[in-house]
Amino acid sequence: MTKSFIDLHKISASHDSQPVLRNVDIQLEQGKHLVLIGSSGSGKTTLLRTIAGLHPIDSGTISVNHRVLASNQHQLAPEERNIGFVFQDHALFPHLTAAENIAFAAKLDREQQREIEIMLEITELLNHYPHQLSGGQQQRVALARSICFDAPVLLLDEPFASLDESLRKKVIPKLCQFFQRRKTTVISVAHDQSDAFAIADEMAYLENGRLIQQAPPEVLFNEPSTRAVAEFLSVGVWLNDDEIGQLPMINRHRPAREHSGVFVSEAALRFDERGELSATIIDRRFCLGRYNYWLMPNGTDIILRSVSTELHEVDQKVTMQLQSEDYLKFFKDGH
Repeated sequence: MTKSFIDLHKISASHDSQPVLRNVDIQLEQGKHLVLIGSSGSGKTTLLRTIAGLHPIDSGTISVNHRVLASNQHQLAPEERNIGFVFQDHALFPHLTAAENIAFAAKLDREQQREIEIMLEITELLNHYPHQLSGGQQQRVALARSICFDAPVLLLDEPFASLDESLRKKVIPKLCQFFQRRKTTVISVAHDQSDAFAIADEMAYLENGRLIQQAPPEVLFNEPSTRAVAEFLSVGVWLNDDEIGQLPMINRHRPAREHSGVFVSEAALRFDERGELSATIIDRRFCLGRYNYWLMPNGTDIILRSVSTELHEVDQKVTMQLQSEDYLKFFKDGH
């Protein structure tokens, strides 16, 4: 069994006496990239800050490479942890140029720094001060500064939020390859799902300060442990027990175990002239090369979702078929 490089054991933390993290357990191998996901206020940024030493823990243990950084007995100061951190607000020194910000704590040599500057496309910005840079430019400079610090662990709080779409598509693959080559262990927060799936070796879903599920992206997507995880990662609809009974095509897949409803992914249903579910299209939207459809099965007031490259008209009568029961996720009590 591979030993963990980062080990968070039963981490609890609070803010103004209000619990923010509750007994969080996370293990991560060296050189892997873990992305923290979850709704706002779930504790993602606080968890990063506890690892960095910027927020104290109430209980638990934080270890990196078997070195205890924080426990019930002692907590190392941030500068003693040898961890890189990219903040949401970038935190650049306003009186230093971009080049000086990068060089401030750089451990990499100039040739390696230049490689990172080219990778992040900031070579033309090096003589500019932070106030002369856009938010996206500041973010790339902050990334370069943290990467050049060359710490074994890098914490990124929404590192691509200020970058435009075209730049993200170029920068993200290069960064991931760079981290893999240098075996940098990364934990980041991402609100954009496309970013999360593009960079993650593993994902961890937090809810109300608790870790609900940690797994590789494909496992989290295909085998969500709760309704909340399913709804966060996939587009679809939740049907309660009564609604399931109105749709024989879904009802026949109802499991023997106790459940209160099913999450039906938008990928579950496909248009099929010989399909057994008759429905009416009530709305259609085009997005990124495909059509998103909202459908109402005949004789019900249920609304289902579907996605297709086929063009169908609103108010059109259609028939649908279930692609696979794998797109049906039954949960108990909504969990």
